[in-house]
Amino acid sequence: MRRNLFFKVAIVILVLLVLCGCRHKRINLVSPPDLAIKTNYIHDRSGSSNVDIQYPGDNSTTTKKEIGVIAAVSAVEPVISVTVSVNDRQVKRLNIAGHQYNTPVEALVPLTQGKNRIAIKAELSSGKQVAKVISVERIIDSIGKSDFRKIREKWAVVIGISTYQFSKKGIPPIEYANNDAKAFMDFLRSPQGGGFKPASTLLLIDDQATTRNIRSGLYTFLKQAGKDDLVFIYFAGHGAPELGRPDNLYLITYDTDPEELAATAFPMWDMETALKRYIVAERVVIIADACHSGGIGGKAGLRNVGSGNLINTYLANLNRTKPGRAIITASEANELSRESKKWGGHGVFTYFLLRGLKGEADVDRNGIITIAEVFKYVYNKVRRATNSQQHPNIQGKFDRNLPLGVTK
Repeated sequence: MRRNLFFKVAIVILVLLVLCGCRHKRINLVSPPDLAIKTNYIHDRSGSSNVDIQYPGDNSTTTKKEIGVIAAVSAVEPVISVTVSVNDRQVKRLNIAGHQYNTPVEALVPLTQGKNRIAIKAELSSGKQVAKVISVERIIDSIGKSDFRKIREKWAVVIGISTYQFSKKGIPPIEYANNDAKAFMDFLRSPQGGGFKPASTLLLIDDQATTRNIRSGLYTFLKQAGKDDLVFIYFAGHGAPELGRPDNLYLITYDTDPEELAATAFPMWDMETALKRYIVAERVVIIADACHSGGIGGKAGLRNVGSGNLINTYLANLNRTKPGRAIITASEANELSRESKKWGGHGVFTYFLLRGLKGEADVDRNGIITIAEVFKYVYNKVRRATNSQQHPNIQGKFDRNLPLGVTK
């Protein structure tokens, strides 16, 4: 009897040891958040998951049989897979290994004549899916004859503001904005940039970039441009919303008084008016780097432009004014633009923009740098250089083969 009792006790102890061993193994199977910490993966899970298609823009047009798509998936949980499809036909699938929350996506998508529905869908670890759908129209024999006619004349208004008259009232300087503007104008006037004539270009730097001068540049100077001309508008500086009226957005000029923002800054709707009523050129390229760190502060209590910046969103929507407008912004709406000596004393966006325009973006080696080539180059370079903290954006209905630079 004692022997039987001994065996029963031994069996119970053995069972308990097995159970404890199983539980011990389960404890070691860490959850994804624990694994993320152990691999030093830092990710902000406070937001929401989304798919952002950087290029091409929604409702854009092209004459090409295929188009390069650039997108980014940002999720609050690990991404399992990403699929790219056109007209409900899958053209690419990415299976994501490990715990990856931010996933860049690139794909070459074939297009049929007419409207094409391009969709990017991401599957998350929980089984949830997030997706973004855009429309791209392929037009046979062109967007319009005017887009393929020889450019009659080229015009540019280039603005860069590093110092401000009322800096003591809370407008911080931007160290390299004036350098960016000067370098961009130098490129436009060079043979590589098309040899813009001095009489057809207007450079406004620092104390020259007053509200009056900027308005005159857009309303009067660019009014001279004809229908068949090409127009560039470049701005590097601060942008900010009005305190208490966040939908009222302004470019901060040299003589902007933050205590009288509405009376002294340049309203974004004046930019829209210029494009609708004064600039008749059918090809307009707007390049803006208006989201620098530091924000606008002081007695007026204007918030940091980086905390929900709407300037880029407003600029992107300017493509609705007329077809033929391409709007390139240095960063997304919720991001800040970066500058440093390591980028040659420039903002990171303009640094790579200039390198791309001068030849590095010419992937097909035909000696012509198109707007599509340069944007893809700049987007990838800026994203990598900033560890995915800054993503340039492009919007508008424009000819993706519009030449912006030549190498030979």
